[in-house]
Order: sequence, then structure tokens, then C-alpha cells
Amino acid sequence: MRHLAYLLKAIIKNSAIENMFLEHIQTNDPELKYHNTLFDLIKFIKQSIIEQFKADSITEEIWSEALTNICEYERNYIDSCARYNANKKPDPSAVFWPNPDHPTRPLSKYNALPYVNKVPIMDMDTPIGSAGSCFAFEIAKFFQQDGYNYVITERNDNPQSGLVIDGYQPGDKYAKFCANYGILFNTPSFKQLAEKAFGIKKFDKLLFQSETGHYVDPYRENVFFNTKEAYLADYDKHIQAVKDSFLSCKVFVVTLGLNECWELPDGTVMSRNPRNNTYQFVKHRTLTVEENVNNIQSFFDIIKQYNPDFKLIISLSPIPFLATGRADTHHIITANTHSKAVLRVAAEELVNNNEDMYYLPSYELVTECTEDAWNSDTRHVKPETVSKVVNMFKEIFVK
Repeated sequence: MRHLAYLLKAIIKNSAIENMFLEHIQTNDPELKYHNTLFDLIKFIKQSIIEQFKADSITEEIWSEALTNICEYERNYIDSCARYNANKKPDPSAVFWPNPDHPTRPLSKYNALPYVNKVPIMDMDTPIGSAGSCFAFEIAKFFQQDGYNYVITERNDNPQSGLVIDGYQPGDKYAKFCANYGILFNTPSFKQLAEKAFGIKKFDKLLFQSETGHYVDPYRENVFFNTKEAYLADYDKHIQAVKDSFLSCKVFVVTLGLNECWELPDGTVMSRNPRNNTYQFVKHRTLTVEENVNNIQSFFDIIKQYNPDFKLIISLSPIPFLATGRADTHHIITANTHSKAVLRVAAEELVNNNEDMYYLPSYELVTECTEDAWNSDTRHVKPETVSKVVNMFKEIFVK
């Protein structure tokens, strides 16, 4: 009877009706001969409620609520029973962790692709772009090599421009980015890029001189200028190119890198780490899940306002920290794990909250499902690993 009482409390939310059913069964079926299974109990409760509808229209609302309770309970029970039922899933191998030594279903995680449902939102002709950490460039390169319609609104093919893109030589076949915005490691940089492109916020023209004598825009990592004049001559053209890329892309892939950033006095952030002669201008910050969600949401909302067809695919870079600013309390490996966890949770929230956002599990594919993913530095991935990510991208998103 204690079991029955506990079960009735889970089914019926009205304590008076719950007690009524319990007392009736205790009186008329103390041995539980007729109510000894869950299905018998549910059938009895339903029949009793229907009889009350016929007999007493005054308390119809109470019995209607009780009937709703039992329907909700049934739905929840059926759902619970199916949660670990592999036969009920799009990919039966997605339920249990792959165990190569399992007696009946031996599987290796190195043969797994960590997604369940395909969302074919594009084809090879769909205008696509990307931005983010250095892993984003690897993806951009493969898009161009594989013949996707990768949007490029700005290159650097004039040797006299005074502009230097790290890793790109004038005339190179493959661009590193849609426009020369450089590497974006933190989520505020994405928001700032959209704000700048569409004139949402005014940004100061900041330029620092590096140890090599080049001039550096703190918002554009791996982009250098030989002179101040080259920076000024490029400034407006670059912003227009960024805007054009956002207006042209129907699908855009962002790769989130880390949740540590360096903030300038006006509240904007550098796209990466400060140089030795810029520490006096910045302070270190560790971003929360909420801050990362808000930054990417703002980036998306700004572009979506001007480009209604814009869809965002979020990925998490598997590449770990080069350094952490939290070493007083955190080892770099611990700080990196925290960073990836925060960004992964942020990505989940964003995708759940937005119809036109999707998640590409590149982080999981590299860190869990690729046996020999890394170069000898254990920070950067092999070309075959990037190819594996792009092939998974095709399976999920390309018609």
C-alpha cells in the first residue's frame, strides 16, 4: 500500500482525489488483486473519472484536471520507457557509450560520428562564410578546396597596400576569411564585428606598434600594417567588405575558441592576447555562459535584421589554450577544460533558443572520435582531422 500511495501521488495532483482513490482501493481491494499492475491502476482511475463526469457536473472541473493529470503521467511514462530504447532512436548506436569489448554490440568511438539528425539547410551553391579561431581557417580552406560557394569579399593581393595577412601571400588561391577580419578567439569579437559592419556602435581607431615594428589593430588578430597610413586607407574599405560578406552569406559557421578575453577601457575587447607594450591598456576577464550566449545572440540578431536568410552554424574549436591568464588559481589544462565547457553550454543554449542556429560537433569529433587527431604540438590538428570534420559537416548540413 505504501508503494500504491507513492504512485498515486505521482499521478494525481489533487490530494483529496488522490486520497479518495487510495481509500477506495484499501477498502475494496486490500490484497491488490485487481490493481496489481500500473496498467490496471490507470484503467481503474480513468473509468472512475469518466463515471464522475456522468454523475456530477458540478465538480466537472476537478475531474477534468484529474483526467489531464493521468494523461500527462501516461505520456511521461511512455517517454521515460523509451529514453534508453535504442530501437526508438534515429541512430541506435547513439544511446550507449561505444565499448569495443561489449559482448553483444561491440563498437569503437573512433568509428563514430557524434550527431543524430541531419539538417540539410544548404547545397554546394549556397553562399557560405566562416569566422573564429585558427580552426575556422582550416575549415574555410577546405570549403574552398571542395568547391563550396565560399564568400570572399576582401583579399590582400596588392603587395604595395601596406597590409599583411599572416599566412597569406598576395595571389594565394585560398583566402583565410571572407574578409580580412583576422582570427576571432572570443565571443565579444563576433558581436563587435557585426556592430562595426552595420554601424551599430562607434569604435575608436586603435593602433599599437608590435615588437617587429608593424602596426596592429587590437580587433584584428594576425592582420598587420606597415604604416599608419596603410591602416587608415584600409579602414573603411575593410568595414564595407565585412558588411558585404554578412549580407551575402546564407550560412555562416562560427568557431568559438576560448572564454578568456582582454578588455580595453571602453569595454570593447581585443580579439586575442595583448602584446608586451599594451598591458597598461587592458584587463583580463573570464566570461560566463550568459555573457557568451548574449554576445553570439547579438551577433546573430544584428546580421539577421539585415539578412533574413542568414543561418548560423556554431562549432567549438578543439584547439586548446596557448596560455591562460588564470594561472594563479588554475593550471592551463584545467582552465582550458573550463573554457570549453562554458562555450559548449553556451552553444547548446543558443541552438535551443533560435530556429536558424545549429551545432556542428567538431569538438567532439576531434577530441573523442579521432584516434590520431593531433600534430606533435598536441594543439593543432592534422589535415586528415579537418577533412573528417568537413565530411561530417557535409553529412549533416548539405543536401
